[in-house]
Amino acid sequence: MEELASSLNNIKGLAAVVAAGAALLVLALCVFAACGKKDRLGSLAMAFVMMEVAGAFLFLTLGIEDNEFMESSPRLMPQLWGIPLLLVAFLQLIRVWRAPQVKAPKHGRLDKVFIVFVVVCAAIMSFKTLGFFVSTGAMLAVLMLVLGERRFVLIASMSAGWMLFTWLVFNKLLLLGLPVGTLFAR
Repeated sequence: MEELASSLNNIKGLAAVVAAGAALLVLALCVFAACGKKDRLGSLAMAFVMMEVAGAFLFLTLGIEDNEFMESSPRLMPQLWGIPLLLVAFLQLIRVWRAPQVKAPKHGRLDKVFIVFVVVCAAIMSFKTLGFFVSTGAMLAVLMLVLGERRFVLIASMSAGWMLFTWLVFNKLLLLGLPVGTLFAR
């Protein structure tokens, strides 16, 4: 299993993983439709894709070699994100499956989707200058505003709490130095 995971850690392997994920998604959608869940195929597909992403993270970590000179394993971060994502996506899949039939809206708010995409891209691009903590805190605040939250104290406390939490977990607990940015570098 480790040899297979190692062989997939390249661009051809990525293409193989994406192709396998797409094939599994099509198969899952056929099963969902055959079970009478056509009214919620989009929600079931999203939960299934998140399960696939988490599964890919966890599977590909098998091909990562441990480094004896590092205090923590390079497998730690993908596993730290992959396991909870897999569990939450599975629970979401079950929740959507069991929900009563609902009429789907004609269309969503594509403008908000685009704004969220732009905000996330801007946060990622600002990592080098502002660092991970400030970028993600600012991104969280802007996304809360975009999604309609107007209570300033809640926005500020959520952003500050997120920055403190990630700093404690990654810098102090896991001893992983996330980028602080050139603006705050010594």
